[in-house]
Parts: sequence; structure tokens; C-alpha cells
Amino acid sequence: MKTITKHTILALLATTAMFASCYEDKGNYTYTETEEITGDGFPDQISVVQKSDYIELNPTFTSSQNGTIDNNPNYEFGCLLWKSGGTFEDTRTRQKDINKEHAKDIKYFADLDQGDYVIQYMVTNKTTGVTTNFKVPVKVTSATYEGWMVLCDDKDGNARLDLVSRISPTRINVVTNLLGSKDPKLKGARSMYMDAYPFNYYGRNGLWYCTEHGTYTLNETKLTSQYNITSEFMVAPENEEVVELNGLSMGKMFAITDKGNIYVKSSKSGARYEDACNTFTDGGNPEFHAAPFVGVSAQRPADYLATKVLFYDMDNKQFVVLDGSDNGNSSMCSTLDDPSDKLFSYRTGCDLITMVNTTFSGSTVYSVLQDDAKQRYVYGINLSSGQITQTMYEPLIAATGVDKATSFAFHSQYPYMFYNDGDKVYSYHLINHAANLALTLPGEEVTMVKFNLFLHPTTMLSDKSEEFAAQQYQLIVGSYKTSSTDGNGGVLRFYKFDQATGTLTLDKEYEGFARIKNVMYRER
Repeated sequence: MKTITKHTILALLATTAMFASCYEDKGNYTYTETEEITGDGFPDQISVVQKSDYIELNPTFTSSQNGTIDNNPNYEFGCLLWKSGGTFEDTRTRQKDINKEHAKDIKYFADLDQGDYVIQYMVTNKTTGVTTNFKVPVKVTSATYEGWMVLCDDKDGNARLDLVSRISPTRINVVTNLLGSKDPKLKGARSMYMDAYPFNYYGRNGLWYCTEHGTYTLNETKLTSQYNITSEFMVAPENEEVVELNGLSMGKMFAITDKGNIYVKSSKSGARYEDACNTFTDGGNPEFHAAPFVGVSAQRPADYLATKVLFYDMDNKQFVVLDGSDNGNSSMCSTLDDPSDKLFSYRTGCDLITMVNTTFSGSTVYSVLQDDAKQRYVYGINLSSGQITQTMYEPLIAATGVDKATSFAFHSQYPYMFYNDGDKVYSYHLINHAANLALTLPGEEVTMVKFNLFLHPTTMLSDKSEEFAAQQYQLIVGSYKTSSTDGNGGVLRFYKFDQATGTLTLDKEYEGFARIKNVMYRER
């Protein structure tokens, strides 16, 4: 039999007291459940087109403690957009706050570079300071890959570039203000030029836009301003800016400055523009001021060794020519002798209004000139096979309103000229000498008429259909709503032309531009 001593009893009492104490103390602790916030309405991925779409989120949230918290003032919402590579141009950081108002719903215009991004959406309990994060991948695709580039003057008269973006055959978006936040403020939009690969030696497409106060290259991906032609590609220019640029699609490019000087460079060698060639002496100093137009073959010549470039000498009021071939002397111009069967004298004595390149009859350059009595004329000069041939001389006596016209278009298949007069567009048959009112746009001012010939053959275009190729024979009309006050009253319309009846039929229409001055298709 086991004997229980005094010490044993004391130990048992102590142990019992300890367990009792623990049992009694259990109810003195407070346990807090961790809040869990769940969100609905977050897609697996958001895909948007840059400068066209909005990044939109309309989520709903539930707290494990407080239920639905979408409108609960104790919770705050935030949203950061993270760039997967590189930094944002405006913040110089990888992230951008796209919800500074702390609203629950997100609607952010995708004025972003194409690429991959991640949305970090945050819900913060303001009482506890605890934040719950949600992430959504975002893919931004290009809005500037292909489409109609629309060069305009904004409400302050500065050049602006818009785009009718062809995202797919079934999705067309209008994208505005592409030149970028740091674009130069150049007055007086004039024209655009594309030196198309593979018909040049750059290994890529070259893109430029010209204004009355300078010419800049365009980034071929973003269509933003890049380099000033004068400062980057000319040798020691002296207070002059390039205002017109054109070339032979392969071989040489010709630039005319605001001082009336002509410069040439070879895309084959990548040389810079050096000495002015508006001279009649080999290696001589400039002898005349050239009008800001370049007459070249709009139909890529079969023989690049036989190419002529047409200019207009404003001082002596005459057409002059430069040999654009690889074997020719491109450092000087030559005057033209009148042929024995001349239709007109190359020494016209008139002022040049415009010069338009076409593929009519192979390669006809049309010019509109005006004499001292304000009478206007059409001159046709054919540049096929390196020859210079007079093809047309037409006093525009029966052309109603032609004396006020500022824009002219010449068809490359039929002998028709189109021109603007206020809210009207006229067609003029160059053989029958008849003018017809083709179009009236009440409440609008017609600012441009043009045909846009594709630089690539149809087999090289992204869309090889006959319908797509036929766009180069549609009359493009730019107009501006006279009631517009926000600078975005420009309208771009495309018309099918029926030469048998001389009528125009509206095919497509787009709005939201500035004052349209020129249009060119960004070919792919």
C-alpha cells in the first residue's frame, strides 16, 4: 500500500490550482476574424486599341465582415497601370495612377504605346489600413499601323496629324493628334510624302509631313514627329526650312525650301542634302526661286536611268527640268526649248498655282497657272520614259468658280479635273471643256480635293481586293463645318466617280478632324 505524505498532498493541490486557473482564464482573450475582400467583374485580360478605346472596369466587392462595400465610405479604391517594359514618357516611372479620384469604376482613355501592361486595382479598408490587391493583364495594340493619314491645320493654324485607322477590315477608328505632346508648332500644313520600301534603299518606309514653316520625319510606328529635315539631313543650311518633299519612288529625293532653293539627295547612298541645284550652271550659285512643287512620274518608271523632274522657276515664270537619273547631272537645272508643234511656251509668263502628279496617259503632270489678268489655265506635261512632251493647254474660261479655287485634283484614268469653290466641288472635262457642279455641302467649306494613288502595287498591299485598290480612284473631299467652335469640324468623305455621267456617289464619311489640308494612305 502506497503512503501519501504531506508533500504529496501539497503538490496535488498546486497542480489542481494551475489547471483551474487556466480554465478560468480562457474567456479573457478576444479573437478577431481576418477580413477577406472578394471582387467580381475582373476579366482575365483587357485588350484595347491605342488612342481609340477606353480601359474600363466596373467591379463589385464584398467584405466577409461588412457585406457589399461598393458604396461604403470606410473603403477607398485605387488603380495603378504598370508598364511591363520601360517607363511612361510623362511620369518617367513604370507605373501611372489612372484613378486619382478614387472612384470604384475605371474608364481610362488608352493614350498609350502598344505593348503589355498590368492593372493593379486596390481596395483599402480605411479603418484598419489593410489593402487588398487585384491584378488584370492589359494588351494595347497599335492604332497607327495602317489607314488614312489626315494632315490638318488646328484652330491655331498649327499642323496636326489625324488618322482613319484601319484596325481590321470591319473596324475603322478615327484617331486624332498623333504628332505627340512635344510636336513642333508649325504653321500651315501642306503635304505628306512616303518613300515606300522596298522601292528605296532604307530597308523601311520613310514618312514625312510638310508645312509652310518646315518638314519633319514621322516615326513609322507611332506617327509622331521625329527629325527636322533641315537640321538633320542638310549640310549647313542658312535660315531656311524645307516646305516640300518628293521623289522618284526609287533613287533620289528632292526638297524645296521656303527660300525657293532645290536640294537633292540619293536614297541609295544615304547622302545628305548638300548644294542647291536651282541653277543653270554646273556647281553654280542659286539663280532662281523655285515654286514649292515637284513634278515627277506618279507611275514608277520602268527605266530608272531615264527620269526627269519638273520644277517651276518663279522669277522667270517658266518650267525647268532636272535630270533625275543615276547617270545624269542632278546638280543643275535646264531650261526647256519649245517644240515645233508646241501647244504652249514653257516660258509661260504666268504664276504657278499648283502642280499635280498623275498616271494619266502613263505619267502626266498637270499644272494650273494664272496670268496677270487672273485668267487661269491647265498645262499638261508627260514625263513617260524620261521624255518631256506637251499634252494639254486649256484656258479655263468655262470653269465656273475656278478663279477662287485653292485645291485641285486630276483623275489618273479619265480627263477630268476637280476643284473647290466655297461649299461646292466642280468637275471639269478637259476635252469637252464643260464644268459641272458635282457636289454641294451646305454649311461647310471645302478645304481639299484629292486622288490618292497607292505607291505599292496591289499584290503588295495588306488587302489585295479590287474594292480596296479602287480607293485610289475615289475623289477624296475634305471640308470644315463653318459652325464648329472647337476646332474639330473637319469632315473627310470618299466619293465613287462615274465618268460616263460625271457624277459622284458618297462611299465613306468620317468626322472629328481639324481643317483638312492633305490626305495620304499609310500603306502596309
